[in-house]
Parts: sequence; C-alpha cells; structure tokens
Amino acid sequence: MKKVLVAEDEESIREFIVINLTRSGYTVEQAENGIVALKKFKEDENGFFAPEARDALIKELENKNAVLIGCGIGKGIGARALLETVMKRYEGTVLVDADGINLLAENIYLLEERKATTVLTPHLGEFSRLIDKPIEDIKRNRVKYAKQFTQLYVNTVLVLKGYHTIIAKNGDILYINSTGNAGLAQAGTGDVLAGLIGGFAAQGVSALGSAVAGAYIHGEAGDICAEALSQRGMRTTDLIEYLPFSLKKFEG
Repeated sequence: MKKVLVAEDEESIREFIVINLTRSGYTVEQAENGIVALKKFKEDENGFFAPEARDALIKELENKNAVLIGCGIGKGIGARALLETVMKRYEGTVLVDADGINLLAENIYLLEERKATTVLTPHLGEFSRLIDKPIEDIKRNRVKYAKQFTQLYVNTVLVLKGYHTIIAKNGDILYINSTGNAGLAQAGTGDVLAGLIGGFAAQGVSALGSAVAGAYIHGEAGDICAEALSQRGMRTTDLIEYLPFSLKKFEG
C-alpha cells in the first residue's frame, strides 16, 4: 500500500502523530519519569569509547527500546567499535545521526546485515556519502533517492533533512513534512531532531511514528521560535525552549 502525504496535507500528518503517540501511551508523566541517568563506559586514551567495553555496553542496553548513536562520537577506532557493536548486537531501534552516518557510509555492510530497525537522519551531505551521489543530483531527485534507498535497506526508516524533510520506509511509504524554516539550518538543530525521534522511540512509539512526529514537532517548534525571535535571531538553544509549545498541542 502506497502512503504519500504531501507538504500541504498538514491535518493528516497531525492525525498520524496523535494516533502514534496515543498508542504508545505517551503522557507528560511518562516523559518526566523516564529520565535515565548517564552511564560512563571505559574510555580510550583520547576519552572516547574503548573497544573492550563492548560487552558492558550491550548488557546495559538489555530491555531498552531504542538507542541514539552518532552525535559527536568522532570517527576513530572507538567510535567505529561503538557503532559496530550496536548495529550488530542490539535488537531494538537504533537511530544513527551525524558522525555515526559518516561511519556507516564507510561500513555500509552494517546496514546491509542488520535485521532490526534502523532510523537514519542525514542532511544532504551525509546522504550524498551514503549513496555516493552528488548533492546537486540529490536535491533535484530527493523523493526518488529516498524511495530507492529504503527499497534497498528494507529495515530502515530514512529522515532526509532539508526543506520539507522527507521520511521514507520500504520504498512505498513516504511522508513530506510541512513544518520548519530556514532558521533551523544551523549547527545543533539536527541533534535536537535526533533527540526527539530517539526520545519517542524510547517511549515505545514505532520507528516510523517517531520519525514523523519528531520531524513535525521539531519543525513546528522552529516555526513558533522564529515567530517570536525571527529566523535570523533564533539559536539552537532557543529551539529547545520552544519544543514544549509544540508538544503541548498533542497532549490532553
């Protein structure tokens, strides 16, 4: 079944988000009480994840719904071991962003061999490295390449960031996000999006539902923030402060 939501179909996207958040039992109380304390694993001499900590990591991930990996991990030996361990041995939803995507582009077999669900959140440059196509070509054919990619990697949900972010799955499910503005095109906002999607997935929302909800709420928070502060004046820290104004619309 082909499911396509165009950018103008905002009401359908909102309905989809409400259904998915409701089915997952999402409530303010669960969000507030679901905070998990940070756990530190053995580090290498540079302060990054040490490869010998693989088993400890997997043990810690038992009974966890989702893992977000990639933001600021670098591309060293430890980062590679971290990504490889999670992709090969963790059976929950894995969201890969930033450095994790660049590492994945150099080790695409990890995506080819993975049986469980993976969510990827690349911008155009990262996606270009994933599929080895020029950015300008991707800009002209975003829908085509998003469909092709998710046909090839059937257990992957792709969130191709940009103007009207595309969320694709299985090559025949496609959502085109209607929220967001140019003020979101700055360092750090992608990390906020990854955190939103990962947060929803951790609460039990499906990978696709998390991606659609995260993209929409992230963009809407950006729109509310821009209305208050202007696109030029808003910063990533401001965006975080405006997330509750968007989330509130889907609660109660």
